[in-house]
Amino acid sequence: SSDPARKFTFIAKVEGTSFADTTECYVFNQPNLVITGTEGPATVSKSAGGNPTVKVKGKYMYFTQVKWTSGQTTFHTDAPAVDLNATEAGVFIPLSLMVANASYTATGILPCGKTVTLFGIGITP
Repeated sequence: SSDPARKFTFIAKVEGTSFADTTECYVFNQPNLVITGTEGPATVSKSAGGNPTVKVKGKYMYFTQVKWTSGQTTFHTDAPAVDLNATEAGVFIPLSLMVANASYTATGILPCGKTVTLFGIGITP
């Protein structure tokens, strides 16, 4: 089956008693996100402004946030709307949150907490 969610029955028992209960839940079996490449600038100018993006290509592009890191500075932005069928995503470069003369690493954060490096970008004045 290609359905990534499967139904499981969970049983909870309290040791030393006769108390037990069951519940059925769907467990999402998520394939690993794979990055195959990027398209876009290696550097962007903060003063030029605009809405620069980097296109990230891959499989199972299911990340919900982008973590931006430069040295000790870290902040998060929402990920573009992507799903397990997506083969590319345009990641917006948040120039207003960035400083010039710095390099940032963009990391995708998956719902389960796993992370995957998406790309690096330099910010010029």
